[in-house]
Amino acid sequence: MKLVFFLLLFCFSTAKTQITPAFNFPKIVWQTFETQHFKIVFHQQEPNLAYEVAAIAEAVYDSVCLDLGTFPPRKTTIIVANNQSFSNGLANPVGHYIFLDTQNPARLTSGDKKWLEGLVTHEFTHIVTFHSQNIDPLNLWEYASLLTIPAWFTEGLAQFEGEKWDAHREMLLKNAYSENCLLNYKQLNGFSESGRINSRLLYEEGHSLVRFIAQKFGKKAFKKILQEHKKNPLNFSWTLKRAVGFWEDEIFNLWKKQIKTKLGEQQNFQNVSDFQNLKGFVLGVRQKDKNLACVKIENSAVWLSKLFLNEKEIDVDVEPYFDFDGENLVYSKTYFQKDGTYTNDLYLYEIKTQKKQQITFGKRATDPTFCKNKIVFTGVTENGSEIFELDLQTKNFTQLTFSDTLTVKFSPKTSPNGDFLLFSFVAKNGTRGIGILEFASQKTQVVTNQNQEARDGFWFNNSTIFFHSYETGIPNLKQKNLFTGTENFVTNDFYGVFNSSQANEDSLWVVSYSSPKTAKAFLIPIKKTQATNYKSFDPYEQKTAFETQKPKLQEFKAKPYNSFAEFRTRAVALTFQSSGNAQISALAFDPLIKNYIFGNIGFDGNFDVSYSSRHFEPTLTFTTFRTKNSVAFSDSSKKTIGTSYEKLGEFFVLSKIFTSQKNLRRSYLLWSGFEFSESKNNSEMLSVPEGKNKIFSFGTNFYNFSPTFYGSFRLVHSEPKLSNRLNFTEVNLRTLNYSRLGKSNFFLRLQNLANYRKGEQSFDDLLSDDFYYLAPLVGKKEQSLGKGNFSTTVDFSYSMSGIFDDFVNVEELQIFSPYFYFNRLNASCFYSFGKAFGDFDYKKKNEVKKIKNSPGYLVQTVGCGIGFTYWIFGKAPVSARFLYGKELSKGKGNELFV
Repeated sequence: MKLVFFLLLFCFSTAKTQITPAFNFPKIVWQTFETQHFKIVFHQQEPNLAYEVAAIAEAVYDSVCLDLGTFPPRKTTIIVANNQSFSNGLANPVGHYIFLDTQNPARLTSGDKKWLEGLVTHEFTHIVTFHSQNIDPLNLWEYASLLTIPAWFTEGLAQFEGEKWDAHREMLLKNAYSENCLLNYKQLNGFSESGRINSRLLYEEGHSLVRFIAQKFGKKAFKKILQEHKKNPLNFSWTLKRAVGFWEDEIFNLWKKQIKTKLGEQQNFQNVSDFQNLKGFVLGVRQKDKNLACVKIENSAVWLSKLFLNEKEIDVDVEPYFDFDGENLVYSKTYFQKDGTYTNDLYLYEIKTQKKQQITFGKRATDPTFCKNKIVFTGVTENGSEIFELDLQTKNFTQLTFSDTLTVKFSPKTSPNGDFLLFSFVAKNGTRGIGILEFASQKTQVVTNQNQEARDGFWFNNSTIFFHSYETGIPNLKQKNLFTGTENFVTNDFYGVFNSSQANEDSLWVVSYSSPKTAKAFLIPIKKTQATNYKSFDPYEQKTAFETQKPKLQEFKAKPYNSFAEFRTRAVALTFQSSGNAQISALAFDPLIKNYIFGNIGFDGNFDVSYSSRHFEPTLTFTTFRTKNSVAFSDSSKKTIGTSYEKLGEFFVLSKIFTSQKNLRRSYLLWSGFEFSESKNNSEMLSVPEGKNKIFSFGTNFYNFSPTFYGSFRLVHSEPKLSNRLNFTEVNLRTLNYSRLGKSNFFLRLQNLANYRKGEQSFDDLLSDDFYYLAPLVGKKEQSLGKGNFSTTVDFSYSMSGIFDDFVNVEELQIFSPYFYFNRLNASCFYSFGKAFGDFDYKKKNEVKKIKNSPGYLVQTVGCGIGFTYWIFGKAPVSARFLYGKELSKGKGNELFV
């Protein structure tokens, strides 16, 4: 029997580099207020930050809207959060709202811009871009139009409006260009490349390309491009040709030609790559005598940072800024707290005892350094970040710095004599530098010039410091004598150096991104050098939108956040199933996803509608459903008989996700469900009588994504109220794992299912679970009879993007945000085999006599498939998969003989 399947999946998700409010935080109290053009939603702990976001948004509103030629038809909702140690933003086209995680990533930015202003402007530019393509109330034309706008344009435009070109962007781009590793314009369509550096490169190439368009055609070109694409959104290259007179590949080649000549200046530099280096993707090194500790990445696609001491692994998910005194390691580790928030805390590792202990809890602590019997570190406060001290003996905390004009302080280092504290800062005007605090007088002195844009200093002795200076246009390491004021560079690297530390009396460790897809640590001598001035190849001098005068907002009276006031339909989709049925689906929720409704209505009369409330933990979901099925049986003469069966009921589910305290890539799910349903048998050939039933179920799931493993355990028990219903207890276990073969894009995946039932066979099962022999791709269900069954599916896949797409089936658990990997294109071959075992009881409707039957033969299926993903908005994937399978088994199989 040939099996041919086609599945089109239209869904909305976010890129791996983005975070959405995927967890429930019921303890957080949200409030809201409105301005002229925005609705601001914030949690009670951050009112000052919310008003600052509102002022920025109002300041850039006219500038962005005029540049893009579109004004949003309604107020834009901005969610302001600062409860997690994460720095990012998300503009969601499904609902047109913005979500901001507002912790300042001071190390990852350069120039005199304020990060929050750039973040707000960036995300609002996305919203205006989305609206620019809209012509209908359901946003269908908008979604279709955005489907063909490449990510390089949407992200580049957002960066152009809200951010300046800076040294970090220049470093990444010139590195990739000089090593011939630039992404081509086709690869820039979406986030389909694996690895964090390549994902970042898409932003920087897009930013540079958009700046090139502005320089060549003027900012008025943006409005024309969006207008032309709205008229005819079939192909973005055609859009560019109509708007500016050049095809997409022509603009890409012109842009490359413009920056080529500038990169020839590399010959004037002395790169640190000429010196000894550590093997691997190293992010930070600390050395004490002959002992060496480092943080490195072993798999750049997964980006799992690990701490090593003399090549022995100590911990995972570790920040690269740590300290080592020869006897102990102190480091910051990223993890999920019990309430699900993403944060950092400090850990101490004793080398002699090999004991590891957490020494801060919920402090959002980073950048630790030893100071005798104390630990000095950076902690997040309401007004930015400050420096704190932890006494290891008394366990008491002391705040060492306090809010002033230097709003963000980080990278603390105490002097060898313990009298001074060296720290990096970001001032209110966006400038960066190095400051010194004298403990005795509590006076702070800035020791670097504004044009140096200095950061990450460390002590060499009581009178000498080293720090990273950006004054030449490239971050290089500089030495300064605090007594005499004399300064000199000690590196002159074309790609810049980062996270430096002292190795011994005459050498230093520095980190450089000297190759396109990795970072290395180099051991260099302390030697005076002459740094080379570098002029950016970016020719466009732009005043960013946020430099306009921000209005002084009055403190609007905030009111409690009302989930249902923001509740509306966010997405509508049409799905075609392999059986030939089709259904229309709708999703409605508020921006915080406190409540949501998801409904499917099939053209064949089936439907299910789910409502979930995420105000509290655990999450409660209620589903009402109607299922109609037609099943073909064969009688003793092998004549096919059509039968029908329908079921109407309600299903209540309680579920809660527990995140791992040790590994960010692990999570656990507990759930329980109760179903009350009524079955109707429309055929005398079926074995299940009509009646009402109660089915109780509970289960647990375990997810691990590095390497990927998924396990599921479920227990189902039926307690019939009426005598004509069947009583059974069922247990099933599913496992799934896959592994990459070598460093290539080939993957091997293995899925197992084991199921056992105690009690009479219920026809309900034939319509639900059992064999999932196509589950790796479409979840096709194979029916089997018996007390138990097992199956195994093996498939071998090739992925063009190097990331295997992992669809974990959690639909039955009513989880709104499952974990996804997506890629551009994959091809796979699969082989599935399984067998049912044990006799089952069978009887016709209205008959008393039971017939005992043994299950069928070994089920075998072989097939292949191909799938691809296209990225709309640069972030949301549309996936299509085509499959072909053939059953190899011979015999009666899952036909039912009567």
